[in-house]
Amino acid sequence: MTLLKQASLPIKFWDFAFQTSVYLINRLPTSSLQFQVPYNVLFHKSLDYAFLRNFGCSCYPFLRPYNKHKLEFRSHECIFLGYSPSYKGYKCLSPSGRLYVSKDVAFNELKYPFHDLFPTTSNKFVVSPIVDTLPSANIPIVSSSPSTPGVTSQLSPPTNTTSIVIPHEPAVIAPVSGQYPGFVSHSSLHHSSPQNIHPMQTKSKAGVFKPKIHPSLLLTTCEPNSVKQALTDPEWFAAMKQEFQALIDNNTWDLVALLSDRQPVGCKWVFQIKENADGFVNNYKACLVAKGFH
Repeated sequence: MTLLKQASLPIKFWDFAFQTSVYLINRLPTSSLQFQVPYNVLFHKSLDYAFLRNFGCSCYPFLRPYNKHKLEFRSHECIFLGYSPSYKGYKCLSPSGRLYVSKDVAFNELKYPFHDLFPTTSNKFVVSPIVDTLPSANIPIVSSSPSTPGVTSQLSPPTNTTSIVIPHEPAVIAPVSGQYPGFVSHSSLHHSSPQNIHPMQTKSKAGVFKPKIHPSLLLTTCEPNSVKQALTDPEWFAAMKQEFQALIDNNTWDLVALLSDRQPVGCKWVFQIKENADGFVNNYKACLVAKGFH
């Protein structure tokens, strides 16, 4: 009870205070063991008293391992609720109701922020040492009644057990004239996407749309998978002859005798179809490349 009173915590946190008291008693000298420390007698290890902190004080755990997005805050203010019995770490209660266990924690032992972090805690707020997640202080619930369409209810933060029902009239889609060029409204539709009322002018608001291209040549024209297949097509055969002639004209190589201690590097034909913006074939490209990875 002393720990709870010092930290200004309600009685519902008695289990955390009890576990912390046991943790501290096992690390203090006792007369039943000739003023020896129970922890030293049991484990034969030296204690690190610098690890101890004030129960219920303000703490800032390192939350990077718990974050789901890299832009989330790496820490925020929590309440220190004791020590982990499984491994070396501190229990930190977040304002969202989640209990974090972290070894890297910064403390402010002069501040006890329970009433600041949980100003609207109701009597039904339950804390259990068995689970790692506590009930959240602000849980929005949206429901729709089957008998009353278009009516939603939202549960306010748990200051009481009553709920606030806010009726919403069904959305009426009215035609908009002269606001955006090319804007077309469908008032007869019952379900429509939200209207874009942003003042920025876009192509869709101005009625500018690119025509959809449906190329038909790609259905009958494809790149060959082998040289044998390319030689059977006059278009690819002409592209191969053009590539080979360009290599000869540029003096790309010199024919020499192969040395006995050398291995030749092979080459490979690479075929590619060059297309225009409308999807029609511009030309057939064949390249003879050396297998440099050999």
